[in-house]
Amino acid sequence: MTNLPIFEIDDSINPIETSKEPIKKPDKKIIQNEVIDAKKILSNEYADIGRIIAEEMDTQEYHPVIIFGSSNSGKSTFLASLFSYFQVSMANGIGIYLGDSLIPLNTSHGKAAFADAERFFHQQQQTFLDGEAHLQTKALRPFFIPVKVKPPKLPEMKFAFMESSGEWYQVDETTGKYFPELKEEINAILKFYQKGISFIHIAPFTQLNQSASDETLDTLDDKKLLNAANLALVGAFNSYEQLRVYREDDDHVFLVTKWDIATKNNPIDGLSNIDEDQLVGFAENVYRKGYAALQNLHIHKDQRAILPYCAGIMHGRTIIKPNDVLRPIIDVFPKKLWNRLYGNATKCNLDIGNKLILIEAPIPPKKTMFDLMGNLINKILH
Repeated sequence: MTNLPIFEIDDSINPIETSKEPIKKPDKKIIQNEVIDAKKILSNEYADIGRIIAEEMDTQEYHPVIIFGSSNSGKSTFLASLFSYFQVSMANGIGIYLGDSLIPLNTSHGKAAFADAERFFHQQQQTFLDGEAHLQTKALRPFFIPVKVKPPKLPEMKFAFMESSGEWYQVDETTGKYFPELKEEINAILKFYQKGISFIHIAPFTQLNQSASDETLDTLDDKKLLNAANLALVGAFNSYEQLRVYREDDDHVFLVTKWDIATKNNPIDGLSNIDEDQLVGFAENVYRKGYAALQNLHIHKDQRAILPYCAGIMHGRTIIKPNDVLRPIIDVFPKKLWNRLYGNATKCNLDIGNKLILIEAPIPPKKTMFDLMGNLINKILH
């Protein structure tokens, strides 16, 4: 690995990612050209970090999962629920563990990024399991959470999930550019990582915090927020189309989150009976521009999908503990997504080269002759 100047050890440097100090404005005495040069140097530094991360993902065989979504779209709660699934579902025998840092730990950038990853994987995951939704991410730079997934009978796979702030994807109506550029680290990964990447585009049913039984809805505010979320996805798709060259093994999931709000007062039936036409209809109505941008990507049709997701039944920021009937229904959502992620990761692994299913669908018990006779009698009587 090339030793870059940014990775010289200097304990006096405050970690950029975790520093909560406000960024100081440049002294007015500094001439404009010097300010521009300083910004350019910092931009190049973050781009170099992105190239290092891309190299380490390749070397350590981590499959990147890039997650896009605007503020209040539920990215962090979704991610915590995805990790937590293996912590509470022992029947699958699948373990999930924090992986290795993708940036050298003897650097300020490496320390900061891995500290954020550790905090999310342990603390935020436990917060979710305790029944509380994740607070809005306030990270100053994107960071990756490296995890190892260890099935009992299948190959271990390593994933690097990107966590970021939704504010970075919001459109800026005050500028002619309108769509913001992605952070330099993410740009570099899209440009230089040559294996397949899994992309998850978060399209929430609502941007507001509500309970499934709450009929009151500030329609005007929510429509405005949903429109902003829609445009944020368009910007992410535009960046992908402009930057990404190695896209043959990429996979894109248009994930409709917070689906529990769509079920109103009937979550059992509403969450267990979702067909693709229903999802597509919602996406074309609420996220028309974003969903169209996905369809217009220059990729094979099998490289894109639309899926629903429910992290749990929410009441404000509280996650209501599901009963024995609802638990297996909610578990279907992380199962389907993990299967897609694992399948894409194994396909991109040169030692495997094909899609594997991480979690097999349960085989229903064989019906006995008495069951068949009972069904026949019920049909005759009813």
